[in-house]
Amino acid sequence: MSQEILLKDLFLEEALVVDEEGKTALEIFTKALKGKVLSAETLQYFKPLINSKGADWDDIVHLTDKLQVLPHIAGG
Repeated sequence: MSQEILLKDLFLEEALVVDEEGKTALEIFTKALKGKVLSAETLQYFKPLINSKGADWDDIVHLTDKLQVLPHIAGG
């Protein structure tokens, strides 16, 4: 069963390191999160990183064939 992971905990610092190897933020995202379940709230943590690396946020939307994206439900 898939488990949601939080980019703020796992990913933002790692992305800076992996970037030194010449990989793009989108490549990092695809490999690290393939098969995982993400909430929309979690995806928001990655959006600024994608934008700062020059990737298109629409590319993330097109990854839904590789990732299960759960809608974030606000409130109680």
